Amino acid sequence: MNLKRGNVNRIWPFAMALVVTVAAVIAVASSSTGWVSAQSGTGGTDGTGGTGPGPTATTTPGGTGGTGGLPELRSIIFQGEVTIGGQLSPNGFRLTAKILSTTGQVLFTSVPAIVGLPLDSRYSALVVGPAPNAEGRVIEFWLDDQVVSSNVSVFAPLLNGQVCLGCAWTLPILRSLDLDFPTAPVSTPTPTPGGTGGTGGTGGPTPTPAHATPTPTPTGTGGTGGPTPTPVIPTPTPTPFIPTPTPGGTGGTGGPTPTSVPPTATPTTIPDDPACRADNNGDQQIDKEEAIQAVIGYLFGIGDWTREEAVDAVTVYLTGQTLTCETPPQGGNLKVALGAPISTLDVHRTTGTTAYEIAFAVQESLFAYDDQMTSQPLLVESWSVSSDGLQWDFTLRDGLKFHNGRSVTAEDAAQSWARWADRDNYGSLIFGFVDDIRVTGNLTFEIDMVEPTALILEGMASIGGYAPYIMPPEMYNVPAATGADVMIGTGPYKFREWVQGDHLTVERFEEYQPVNSPSSFMAGRKEAFFDLVDYVVIPDVNTQIAALEVGQIDIIAGAIPGDFVDPLSNDPDLRVQIIENDSSRDGAWLDHVDGPFTDARVRRAFAMAYPVEQALNAAVGDQRFWQTCPSMMVCGGKWGGFPDGSAGIYNARSSGGLQAAQQIIHNLGLVGTDVIVMQPADRPRFAGPAEISRQTLEELGFNVIFKVTDWATQTVWRETPELWDVFHTAGGGRWGANPLLNSSLRKNGYWNRYQDESGRMAAGMNALARATSAAEQLQIVKDMQQVFWEDIPYVSIGDTFYAVALKADIQGAKTKFGMPFNVYNAWRTE
Repeated sequence: MNLKRGNVNRIWPFAMALVVTVAAVIAVASSSTGWVSAQSGTGGTDGTGGTGPGPTATTTPGGTGGTGGLPELRSIIFQGEVTIGGQLSPNGFRLTAKILSTTGQVLFTSVPAIVGLPLDSRYSALVVGPAPNAEGRVIEFWLDDQVVSSNVSVFAPLLNGQVCLGCAWTLPILRSLDLDFPTAPVSTPTPTPGGTGGTGGTGGPTPTPAHATPTPTPTGTGGTGGPTPTPVIPTPTPTPFIPTPTPGGTGGTGGPTPTSVPPTATPTTIPDDPACRADNNGDQQIDKEEAIQAVIGYLFGIGDWTREEAVDAVTVYLTGQTLTCETPPQGGNLKVALGAPISTLDVHRTTGTTAYEIAFAVQESLFAYDDQMTSQPLLVESWSVSSDGLQWDFTLRDGLKFHNGRSVTAEDAAQSWARWADRDNYGSLIFGFVDDIRVTGNLTFEIDMVEPTALILEGMASIGGYAPYIMPPEMYNVPAATGADVMIGTGPYKFREWVQGDHLTVERFEEYQPVNSPSSFMAGRKEAFFDLVDYVVIPDVNTQIAALEVGQIDIIAGAIPGDFVDPLSNDPDLRVQIIENDSSRDGAWLDHVDGPFTDARVRRAFAMAYPVEQALNAAVGDQRFWQTCPSMMVCGGKWGGFPDGSAGIYNARSSGGLQAAQQIIHNLGLVGTDVIVMQPADRPRFAGPAEISRQTLEELGFNVIFKVTDWATQTVWRETPELWDVFHTAGGGRWGANPLLNSSLRKNGYWNRYQDESGRMAAGMNALARATSAAEQLQIVKDMQQVFWEDIPYVSIGDTFYAVALKADIQGAKTKFGMPFNVYNAWRTE
């Protein structure tokens, strides 16, 4: 997103916030209270020991080297959404953070961040720190120094996602925190000078943008203008809020009237700029993530970043300039290793990740999430919503084509989205608000609502569960439960060949029509640089890694086991990364409609006896890759981390949980009952916990029938309740963070077929969809969590982090929010 030149004055406080970060790059502070500090070493007797700001201690040949160690971080950079009374906030307010002493003295006040920069209704780059003696103190958040948020944070480092006083300050320094304020700040009206006037009446007030106080340039001495209107918070709509001027009397000719729409800037190009290295996705823009990666890369000596590259990357990000970089080469093939066979071409048929992997490059949705998880138009050109929220109107982009040459119509959009909603948990919830979808033209359709909800655009961009991709009649006319035998979409790659059990190939779609906006996660412009992308089925992870090392494949689509992270990291031809900021929820899914787990008491007993730490270690390895988590949602999300309702159930085995569970099974007369546990032998991440479940159920007195299958077979068998009682899987991204997107919590919404006998979970979801404030939402989720630990929709094991591996010469391919690697906007450098 380019920042407009007309916004220079508003950008300045935001720019200053990042300057704090850049200052750490330009001159690493030596003070222990600075953003970064390091201990100095003592030189040896036969050589000069170095000062130790490096990432590891070094020894000077011939003497004693300096005491190095990691630089000590002393700042937190916050980002998130801002609401006022639960509604989306108009932009322009100044957001600051304050740390107070126990006596109320202000220890620290941050440089302001401006709400709406760089994204609508959001803030970013709010730097908190340094503040002497402030660790453990509460951080308050203020709008225009008038209104304080109900949300607070703690000035302290995190350990496994939890505040840890006295722990070392380490990466990541970024934290997401959505803020809600009870009221809007009150602006103080100021007279607006008029222009050169005649003998007329008093002129009317000069309109100004919401929450800004621009002053028109006077052209002479005239009458006194009207007062500046007090900012008004409009009802959120997808279209810009433009205040209507109030007509005044007959007055003189005033000066130029400011408008609420900033002027469009002409992008500046920087030829041969060093910031090109930071442009990971090749969109010729530098986003916040890319800028911070460059800064941290230089600061910690990761990847040989230079000072010039880091500073320039931040500069380009702040100014919104367009880079002139070498165009990525087009051509060649990319090979992606899949850990399991592809069972279907229809992503509405199953949530199995192998089908999703290919569809990510082939099919598209009406809206798509950007890096900030904000819905952005992809196949939609324009949209609007009525003032009462009861009618949405959409217009598709003209010229869109499916891969079979057929033009995309509004009928395709409406039918495909309805097919998704009928299958998906989130879609079913949203369609509870929908009265009708009507096609009004070749490219237009409207949605009539029973009652308003803010979830429509979220539902059109949804990830997790089933994908709301737009399909042609050859697909959407086939029942989703049956599944279409073709894969046709609008994306940059199109289906070419499928050899079942071996590989699936896609090729560049030459008639692809990209959206005209910068690339950002799933949104924005997509380019197919490779001629072909070949998805090769290699079930054995050892074989995958061997193929990666010798160059037979370029990317391993799924996670690699933790045991391989360190050895592969030493290979200069590979890139290995632990994705710590995107956790998944692992668990054992139970059959709620057939067998002993139809009884909630049996499900709770299983959860009470479950050795979660042992299972997490069996799934992903040592504790770098997992954390226990007592909440219904993943601990890293805004609705996770609190333990309400979990006492005596989650991770309770060693504190009497096993014995209590054994007594429950005995009292119910279930000792010796058959229980079927499926183990996908080709998925070590799930095969390990399956063995732990087997052992635990045997300890409880069950007779375990252990079915060893492959993953593709398990995804078919779990559709028939009589064939299983327990299977293992995991879910991340929005599925793990948002109850509204978690299909396992919906009645009959996923293969566990949770029944929600009391109806309390469904009631919670309906209330959450209608909640108007962050505080109300949080309380609703906590109430739903009480139901979760009573009903046990599935046995929650904990949160896992995954590691990924790819060839170092593959650029632009990234994964986040639990989604596949993007093979579009990716290229080979050699």
